[in-house]
Amino acid sequence: MKYSITFALALAFAAPTAALAADDPKMMTQGQFDHLDTNNDGKVSAGEYRAFMDEAFGTFDANGDGRLSRDETRGVFNDDHYADLHAAGSGNVDRKTFLDRVMADFHRHDYNNDGHLHP
Repeated sequence: MKYSITFALALAFAAPTAALAADDPKMMTQGQFDHLDTNNDGKVSAGEYRAFMDEAFGTFDANGDGRLSRDETRGVFNDDHYADLHAAGSGNVDRKTFLDRVMADFHRHDYNNDGHLHP
């Protein structure tokens, strides 16, 4: 499975030791996929992915202000990817902006449009 950079957060959160080369498509391991598949049905639903990413956002929001600063995402996103995520040059990524972006990526990677990611 090949995934875009916003999936890097999921991969980093699911397996912190995963190599996350910033400019290459991501390959999700079966273990990482299984971590996201919380109901063990062999696929990752939009709901499972959103819940996971919402939790990941909270984990990386170290100061609890509802925004991800560049420092809080260092090691997960490179500067270009962070700049692409942050809202209107505010210098921070709010929860809604983050979730909208990662869910857009989820739907882009739902190749058969069934509402699920498949291994």
